[in-house]
Amino acid sequence: MGNLVLDNKLLNIISSLAKQLKTTKEDIIKRAVTSYAEKMKQKNRLMPFAGILEEKEADELLNSIYSSRQDKKVEHQL
Repeated sequence: MGNLVLDNKLLNIISSLAKQLKTTKEDIIKRAVTSYAEKMKQKNRLMPFAGILEEKEADELLNSIYSSRQDKKVEHQL
């Protein structure tokens, strides 16, 4: 695999996260890519259901899911 070029803004974010989490920059990148891949895998599992619901029903379902996730995030941050 060839070299990967990252801009300064992204490098600063990675460095900052590495310091905060007391880990390496490589570990931060590995975690980020792994997390992204997992999210994409979950999203792809939902694709067979695309188009089953009417638009209004789908919007209501998504809003309910997002609200539920936000509530859980708040609970964990406390």
